[in-house]
Amino acid sequence: MEIPYKDISINDIDSGKELVATLRPTWSTIKCKVFDSGITNKLFGYIGESCTDKNEMILLRIYGNNTSFIIDRKRELETHVKLNKSGFASPVYCRVNNGYLYGYVDGNTLTADSVRDPDIAPIIARAIAQMHCSIPITESEPIFYSTLCSWLKLLPDDLASGKLVALKSIIKDKGTLIDELEALNSKIASKSDLQIGFCHNDLLLENFIHNADKQIYFIYRL
Repeated sequence: MEIPYKDISINDIDSGKELVATLRPTWSTIKCKVFDSGITNKLFGYIGESCTDKNEMILLRIYGNNTSFIIDRKRELETHVKLNKSGFASPVYCRVNNGYLYGYVDGNTLTADSVRDPDIAPIIARAIAQMHCSIPITESEPIFYSTLCSWLKLLPDDLASGKLVALKSIIKDKGTLIDELEALNSKIASKSDLQIGFCHNDLLLENFIHNADKQIYFIYRL
């Protein structure tokens, strides 16, 4: 799927509104909303004043500063598209230099109470199992090793400095982390019968949406 690309960077809600107006020219008046639940991104919502269905809303995700050092934005977008094709996420409409626009899914995010609800819990489990089994894998090897290696490279050699000093009681040094990762990767590589499967890797409660039709959608927002 080829996603339309605009060679622009958007940093505020008004410039995002201008872009949305080009995608929805019939919206004479566009209402805007700021979502504040994101950890690494800014998130804005846009919908035509005459719209009666919340699912018509367009969301604009703007990447946080320097987050590309730890998050593969290309893979993030590809994963969102895969989730959409399998019925687990909203469509992607357009990408820009520092983010992308996609659809809104009306529903409720999970809470500590609702995730334990006996009517909802089985639906969640079923959706996760279907996600693992139905989304196609294009990689020939698991990406966990290369991803963790790239993160470890960002750590300073001295873990006793700054905020990392809190880890000193459980992690001896950076070399120990590297050795443990290498040992884990070697053990996995020795298992010839293991199959590679899709994994979301960010299933916080707020990254689940359930609606009145008892459907589960996943938010992929690393």
